[in-house]
Amino acid sequence: KSVVARGPDGVPALYSLSGGEPRAIPGLGELDLPVSWTPDGRELFVAHYEKSWPRMERIDVRSGQRRLWSGLRRSAPTGSHGQARVLVTPDGESYVYSYMRGMSDLYVTSPLK
Repeated sequence: KSVVARGPDGVPALYSLSGGEPRAIPGLGELDLPVSWTPDGRELFVAHYEKSWPRMERIDVRSGQRRLWSGLRRSAPTGSHGQARVLVTPDGESYVYSYMRGMSDLYVTSPLK
């Protein structure tokens, strides 16, 4: 009956598929990216991108109450850059993520003759 999408202000909001004005979701801001609904439709899994590795939370769409989701336990890998992308199954039991990683070698030489 509804979908969550970013509005013109960059903040995710609840849009009814039957039309009408979008409804703000308490507690969501520009740094939040909705990932998935919970099966009961009462909460959203949200990736909070304050840093390059997101903090995953569950947000109650009515009250805005946030709680840390315990599924993603890995810290940012060495050499990662950009924003990691995370997808979560609705039951919260499984997830997948991707990230960019840049690795390089440094060679030290003496002046050439």
